[in-house]
Amino acid sequence: MRTFLNFLAVILLPFVAPVLSADQPPSSVTIVLSNEQTNKKIRSLCDVPIDSYYCVTLSGLYTEVTQDMGLVEVTVSNITSGEFWHYSFNSGRETSSFLQLPVGSGYYEVRYITESGEVYRGVFVIG
Repeated sequence: MRTFLNFLAVILLPFVAPVLSADQPPSSVTIVLSNEQTNKKIRSLCDVPIDSYYCVTLSGLYTEVTQDMGLVEVTVSNITSGEFWHYSFNSGRETSSFLQLPVGSGYYEVRYITESGEVYRGVFVIG
């Protein structure tokens, strides 16, 4: 009987696990970036040189750059409250950066401007 219950638990675990963890917020939110010049959604890691995430546990924006693009300017705007943050980093020296954001819900817009003039834009919502 015990073997049968263990077997049943193993079979049902993949179906029950998503329901059990549905109340927990995700640890990070992926921000899908689009190139403003072409206004085309970029979903491939090969095409876009910037990966952007909002880290829920640390309440901040994590940026990872996959190639040297020189100076990268980052602007984060909370469209709901009107607040904005601006910083820049040299992607030749730093391949990743983190911007601490105050905890607050809203609709956020992120804009990356590279040294060559390329502009990448993404949005995310904090509930």
